[in-house]
This record gives sequence, C-alpha cells and structure tokens, in this order.
Amino acid sequence: CALQLSHNGSYLDLDSTLAEQRDELEGFLGGGGRGKKHSVILRMQLSVRVHACIGCLSRASICLNRASRCLNSASIGP
Repeated sequence: CALQLSHNGSYLDLDSTLAEQRDELEGFLGGGGRGKKHSVILRMQLSVRVHACIGCLSRASICLNRASRCLNSASIGP
C-alpha cells in the first residue's frame, strides 16, 4: 500500500520519516491559504480492493437472501 498526497499527487516513502520528506509535504499543511482542504489517500493494490468489495457484496447478498426468506414466510403465514 502507499500514501498519496492530494495537493500534488506525490507519494510518501513509508520507510522514511515525515521530516525527511519535507519537500513532498510543502504546501500540504498550509493549504495555500485558499480554503482548500488537502487529504492523504491510502492506495492499495487493486486486487486487495476488489476482494474487499466482493466480500462486502457477498455478505450483503447473504443478508438479502435471509431477509427475502423471512418476508416470504411471513407473507405465506396464517
């Protein structure tokens, strides 16, 4: 995974301290005085993100199937 700064697109070196990467952080903390909010973006390998999404969708599908069965049995009841 990697950390990317939104204001200039540069990536931080995870093995270095922030003090050692002062040039990359230039303008990030101050925001340039224009009211802009900057962010740090966590970048992960695509396969990790895809598998996380698939897992989430799979769990949601299981919950929807259970809810559907519950609603069906409730509508068939006395």
